[in-house]
Amino acid sequence: MIHSGTAVKTRPPASEKLQVIDLLRTFSILSVMATHFVYVPPPDSSYQLLWRQLQKNGAYGVGIFFVVSGFLITRLIDGGKGRLFKPRLKEFYVRRLARIFPLFFLVVLLGIFVTFLLPGKMLHFNYCFWANPRQFDFLFWLSLFSFSFNWYMALSPNNLIALAWAVMWSLSVEEQFYFFYPRLLKMLGNQKRLLFILLIFIGGGPLWRLAAVLGAPQNPGLAKFASFGAFDQIAFGALLYLAAGKYKKFLSIHPVICLLACLSGVFLLVGTYASTNYMEHPADLVWGESLVALGSFLFLLGGLHLPLFESKLLAPLSWPGKYSYGNYLLHAFVFYYAYPLLVFHGDTLSAYFLFIVISTAVSALSFRFFEVPANRMVRGIFGFSPA
Repeated sequence: MIHSGTAVKTRPPASEKLQVIDLLRTFSILSVMATHFVYVPPPDSSYQLLWRQLQKNGAYGVGIFFVVSGFLITRLIDGGKGRLFKPRLKEFYVRRLARIFPLFFLVVLLGIFVTFLLPGKMLHFNYCFWANPRQFDFLFWLSLFSFSFNWYMALSPNNLIALAWAVMWSLSVEEQFYFFYPRLLKMLGNQKRLLFILLIFIGGGPLWRLAAVLGAPQNPGLAKFASFGAFDQIAFGALLYLAAGKYKKFLSIHPVICLLACLSGVFLLVGTYASTNYMEHPADLVWGESLVALGSFLFLLGGLHLPLFESKLLAPLSWPGKYSYGNYLLHAFVFYYAYPLLVFHGDTLSAYFLFIVISTAVSALSFRFFEVPANRMVRGIFGFSPA
């Protein structure tokens, strides 16, 4: 249980991997990749409706990422020497820098190289890298490197952004939140105040999305990409950490309640994916994002206390989620270079499966041979031991 100024005593070590987290991240990254999986053979009639609905709402997967991120970052801070309400700011920011920036800069450099130095203005090239000549203006680069790219997209509804660049919006949202989050924890000092602030964020998200939809119905990006329309999902993740710690003992001895929480979460997730279409009805964003975040919250609240989800039999299903950061930033490059193979591979489902396999393999290699060494190097530069 969390007490004023202290952290969860029964929490697992912050370095301990939780397979249930990766399983949910697998669902989230696969739904995002489904949305971006275009210009391929049409789906078989037997699953055509299901596939189209997943494609329409796959971007909800980013909201799931936010929930998971809020949980993991809060857990990481609480696992530090300063605990939850006395975080060591330098340590936090160095760890964040080491984890996020190397792959970010690599992807930007690769994107510049492919976009401007390689020939190929074909349809899938333009989709991945060069949506229109107006894309690369001064504000584009300024917002990209200042991690305000989500606002650039939110306030530029008529400026089409190619896939390899567009995915950067969610990274900007996270970096903005985590810039002030440890400072906020230090200022609040106890669980009661933190809970109050998290509830404000959770309530403020749908209010912002409603105001954006009503005030600018021609620009749904203002509801989707603006920070205030996404912070509530990260707050759900932080709240999940508090709830999982407080009710750990109770949930650990009541597996039936945990299972019901998981099933309720699945019901909300599947129901929201199946019953909304925010691309045609932007108003669906108002409550759709909140329901997806709540569904993720309930699924993980139960799943974190069920040994079932840590089974080795489920490990292969967790791999795309384990490398979800690489999958998210690199899948546009995989799609472009594997496109000839994907187009002629057969129906949509088999081509999509191949897309997942290739992207996850590339992301695993990136993690093993680039991200981990770069992480250690950055931490060493700032005087911290390797992770």
